[in-house]
Amino acid sequence: MALTVQQLLSPITPAQVRASMVTVLQSLGLQPQNWATGGVASSTLTAAATILGSLSTQLSNAIAQQWNPTASGGGLQLLSQYFYGLTPPQPTFATGNVVLSNTGGGVYTYGPGQATFGSTIANANGLYPQYTNISSFTLLAGSLSTPTTLTVPVQCTTIGTAGNSAPGFVTLLVTQMLGVTCNNPASILGIDGLTDPALRALNTNSLGVRGSAYGPRSAYAYAISVAVNSVTGLPVNVNRQSISIASHTGEVTIYVASPAGPVSTTDLQGISNSIEALARPQGVTVLPGLPGYPSAPASATTVAYGPTITASIVSPSGTSAAAFITAINEALSTWFEGPQNPIGGLTATDDAHPAGFTGIFATGVDGIIGAAVSALVPGAYLVSTSGVIDLALTTGQVAVWTPPNPALVVNVQYSN
Repeated sequence: MALTVQQLLSPITPAQVRASMVTVLQSLGLQPQNWATGGVASSTLTAAATILGSLSTQLSNAIAQQWNPTASGGGLQLLSQYFYGLTPPQPTFATGNVVLSNTGGGVYTYGPGQATFGSTIANANGLYPQYTNISSFTLLAGSLSTPTTLTVPVQCTTIGTAGNSAPGFVTLLVTQMLGVTCNNPASILGIDGLTDPALRALNTNSLGVRGSAYGPRSAYAYAISVAVNSVTGLPVNVNRQSISIASHTGEVTIYVASPAGPVSTTDLQGISNSIEALARPQGVTVLPGLPGYPSAPASATTVAYGPTITASIVSPSGTSAAAFITAINEALSTWFEGPQNPIGGLTATDDAHPAGFTGIFATGVDGIIGAAVSALVPGAYLVSTSGVIDLALTTGQVAVWTPPNPALVVNVQYSN
């Protein structure tokens, strides 16, 4: 009898193997159920069942790694490389800017990677990441009355979202500069490697570039996912994309967004190069275009979600309102920076929006706040919020949350 896929992917446990072996031995006239526990015969039977159960697990895992829907981890990475012919995009180092302010008489010059700055507040991963300057800089002398300021592009020393910092977190000068302070006015963000579901989707999208006509939406999605920066050659810092449906005019509109929202010009150029090489057929134009790059997407337009929000919380402990504010800000930042906050927003019809709505839903924001409260303190819960609003979005817009700019007030009532 042929085995089903489910049976192939379900290993037999050592206990099941031993039970089957006992049944076979009984059919041969033996009585293994009466063998003394710990005796030679019973122990040999148990050892054999353990070995066969382990082999069954290994065989089931090996079978699962052959198919895109069931492969995982390292096996999925190998399947992507050797069957689908793609190198899975790797995580990126968090990048952004710090602003230096010099009120002293010193002049500081550093080459790439020679100056180090650190976060003094733990990020959502509980880490205090450090950053080094990407390019050379010279900070001139200043004074208390007229400080000299300089914006310095930085990159984290740790790869992925472990290197993320919210605005105002990076205030430590690891490299000492007398009379100088630093701060990051905007988030410093990177991207983790693809999750297994995202890599499976990328494998499927890769099939879209193999048709003779090219051009399906999956081909564009694949080209964006594997694009590299036109200058550095590193994976582009893009985690969201919006691709218009097919058009009889031969025009395709594509928007992309980074975790922070805007996408650098060199990343856009890299995406343009990838689309040209892999996806765009003759006679099709990718809009709105970039000078010198006929198939460039556009960086999504950011729209700040910044109402004044007041959250009323009941907590069983003495956790401060400031701690809840930090937790809520981190939870909202994580949500707004990820693929779950798509370009153009979410679209749904519910009791509050019987005619349909596209954008950021107030109910979704309430849910994020409530989850952050209960995650910080077991037993704590959100009673109510005020000020949380819907935010309508149009094609090419992406909502961003940039603490501490939005006002967030927390009132805590302690239950014991």
